[in-house]
Amino acid sequence: LLVNDLLDFSKLEAGKFEVREELVDVKELFSQIVDDAQGLAQDNNLKLSFKTDEDLDLMIFDRKMLEKIGLNLISNAIK
Repeated sequence: LLVNDLLDFSKLEAGKFEVREELVDVKELFSQIVDDAQGLAQDNNLKLSFKTDEDLDLMIFDRKMLEKIGLNLISNAIK
């Protein structure tokens, strides 16, 4: 994972990073991100919960990058 992140940063700096826009179910993605981070939270005696605005629906994002950003934010908050 770290190697892929470094490669992505290198692409960004070189101006060669490609954004792959797609329609993303934001509630589903955020729910998945929270589920993926539950183990780390439990290891630190924490419990994660997830609540969204009812209006949050489908949006256009680079799903892979949004997922990375979400996981990084949660894991940094846990640490």
